[in-house]
Amino acid sequence: MMKTTIMMLGVLACCGACTQEEKPYIEAEATVMYTGDMALDGCGWLIAINDEFFRPENLKEDFKVDDLEVYVHYTLSGGVYSCGMGNAGISRVSIEQIIMR
Repeated sequence: MMKTTIMMLGVLACCGACTQEEKPYIEAEATVMYTGDMALDGCGWLIAINDEFFRPENLKEDFKVDDLEVYVHYTLSGGVYSCGMGNAGISRVSIEQIIMR
């Protein structure tokens, strides 16, 4: 009985120390783009990486400059952002670090 109790406490301690696995950062050269007001079928602020568009969830005001070239570290947030007419959805990203090129 004592061995079982000690073993269960060990398992619980290990599980309590477990955290959600962190997503790896992706590094890339990107261009910040303003695609127009969402109320007028635009998609707001996006970043373009290798001809693919992403919706940054946390783009700082200092970087909201159309055609601004940047280096960005980001993670895919999951889910898509729908905007504009006929857009199938744009992947959401969380920016971890961004600097001007």
